[in-house]
Amino acid sequence: MKTLKFLQRRYKVIAVVFLVLGIGLLATTYIYAQGSVEKEVGKFAQTIINILNGPIGKALAIGCFIGCAMTLLGGRYGLAAACFVAGILLGFAGRLAEAVFK
Repeated sequence: MKTLKFLQRRYKVIAVVFLVLGIGLLATTYIYAQGSVEKEVGKFAQTIINILNGPIGKALAIGCFIGCAMTLLGGRYGLAAACFVAGILLGFAGRLAEAVFK
């Protein structure tokens, strides 16, 4: 309970800290990406695409749809909608990754 009150009192400070960290990570990623790591990124991207197009991506999508059905039966409609959208995105994640990385 103390942690929750602390977070409620200091939410603006925490938001600013996350903003600064995000900008810092963005800047360092841009700086370090200038090197010759294009082959590494390409290999990593291809590995992710293969995983998402394979049985792992389909199993994750099926799990989301099963979770959607379970939450619908439980009466939690907002969570069911989120599970449905996640299932759709995971079902097409391989194609989305191909479009992004190529």
